Amino acid sequence: MNIKIEPKYLYKIDLDLHKFVNGKWKKKECSKVKENIKILTYNLWGTYKDKLLNPKYYNINIRGNGFIKLLNKFNPDVCCLQEVSKDWLKFLLKSEYIRKHYFITDINSNRVFMHYGLDNIFLTKIKLDDIVVYGLPSMQMDSFLTCNINGINLGTFQLHSGTFQLHSGGGYADFKKGNDFYRYFKIISVNNKKIDDDGRYKITKKASPSFVARKAFSQLTKKYKSNKLVFVIKETTKGSSKKEYGPYLGEKIKLKKPLTIKYKDENGINKPILIKYETTVKLVKDDKEKNCVYTDFRKLQLQTILNIFENDDFMITGDFNFTDGDEENKLLKKLKDPWNIKKNPGFTEDTYINKMRFNLKGKHKQVRFDKFMYNKNKIKVIKQNIIGKEEIKDGIWVSDHFGLLTEIKI
Repeated sequence: MNIKIEPKYLYKIDLDLHKFVNGKWKKKECSKVKENIKILTYNLWGTYKDKLLNPKYYNINIRGNGFIKLLNKFNPDVCCLQEVSKDWLKFLLKSEYIRKHYFITDINSNRVFMHYGLDNIFLTKIKLDDIVVYGLPSMQMDSFLTCNINGINLGTFQLHSGTFQLHSGGGYADFKKGNDFYRYFKIISVNNKKIDDDGRYKITKKASPSFVARKAFSQLTKKYKSNKLVFVIKETTKGSSKKEYGPYLGEKIKLKKPLTIKYKDENGINKPILIKYETTVKLVKDDKEKNCVYTDFRKLQLQTILNIFENDDFMITGDFNFTDGDEENKLLKKLKDPWNIKKNPGFTEDTYINKMRFNLKGKHKQVRFDKFMYNKNKIKVIKQNIIGKEEIKDGIWVSDHFGLLTEIKI
């Protein structure tokens, strides 16, 4: 399915830092300033479907304690974390080490429920100004988490579904029950015409974008006699036949009624986020065509990120979901990538080391998806290390990714 949309962010939300004080997490600014700063990016692997399918490897307590040991050993000043699920956030908020040493952007699971059951957060020991999360164009509600450090913008993302991760091209379904996948959202209008739609879509085959497109949009496409439609979508939840309501994307919980995700606007009023998509429904024929769709999606998200920062001094770090020879790199040709791939390929996913990753996927993979890049000479990179390559125990690693630690001077 191709998405025709301008490279503009879908929403913008200001965030605050919080510190554990007197037995509670409270809104509090951090005043510490440093010139030499260690920045860690880490995709923590938190998808709920893997919790169901691979409970042994998903074990948050084992992996979380392994992550805390890494923080204690390498002492990063800022952690840009991706795939932070409800389980991961609960662990971090309860960790005595985190409570003692770090400030955190999120103290409840509102945001991590909103974006594919996951989202990006900051942990920090130093002052972060102007913390903002932007909605990126996607069908997985991807986001771009940003802040300012010593006058330099930092963004992180997972361009999947900035912190950031780019759109990886996985299935768009959010919850699996048996062999059925469900995607939850409310379609408010199509081509400016209000419609009545319960927002519950069931995909009984492989949860690829093509099946989601066909199942969710084909009837509307026929109704409006066009394969190019403008949808306005509201994030929501929808109950099963047993009236068990789950969050928009992610872990299933019991609620008394459906939930509409809301955020405070610039006036402090809670309002649901309405997201506008201009889509062209297209059923892909094969993997080659499908990969082209994912590449286009990542390029769109990258251009949105570059437009957000415009001509500012900035750094971006996170899970790019593409590697060094891929087409997406053309958009980043003006940025500096300090990692020397001639000396070290810098694989941040490597199944020959991370046996857990191989056992999860059943095939070998070596890629450098996780990177740190910047655009101005005001930023001096002192050194970079890949961390988290060691097994914790019983075939379990911190994540299916390794972390990338970058020490800079601003």
